[in-house]
Amino acid sequence: MDIHERILALNIAPRFSTAADTATLELTFLTDGADPQTVWGYITQPDQLLKWSPIVPDRPLTEVGEAMTQETPDADALRADVLSVDPGHELVHRWGDDVITWRLSGDRLECINQLAIPEMASYNAAGWQICFGILAATLEGETHDRIVGKTAMEYCWPELQARYAEQFAQ
Repeated sequence: MDIHERILALNIAPRFSTAADTATLELTFLTDGADPQTVWGYITQPDQLLKWSPIVPDRPLTEVGEAMTQETPDADALRADVLSVDPGHELVHRWGDDVITWRLSGDRLECINQLAIPEMASYNAAGWQICFGILAATLEGETHDRIVGKTAMEYCWPELQARYAEQFAQ
């Protein structure tokens, strides 16, 4: 299966909700039996995040405290402060004005985004689906370039964004 097909076929079970002044995008990614400690490294270690994620921090996200992140070396830095961590199970950190919670349980990785701009839910969901496609391939031993920023437009991002906009009624 090529990476386009893998990304489109990926089932990440998205949910989007708004309540009062809070907008939440929840994505559940099945790691297909990958070792949980390996997956934990892929959400906390800069060298592992660099393989699949738009969040590449200046330090491991394993301890509470300040951190900065850049999607690419020439991109503006964003806050990635770690707010709480339960090693191997849950990580909560900033991503600019958003807050992301990662929960790892067995072969389930949940990514819960508290969005500062609710209208961005479909854009974020499309981007994360592409990233999770790369992570899935990486966990299966394949090597692919990370797909972030404008490069995502060359893949299936426009199609995914339109699908999520309709699903989330945005």
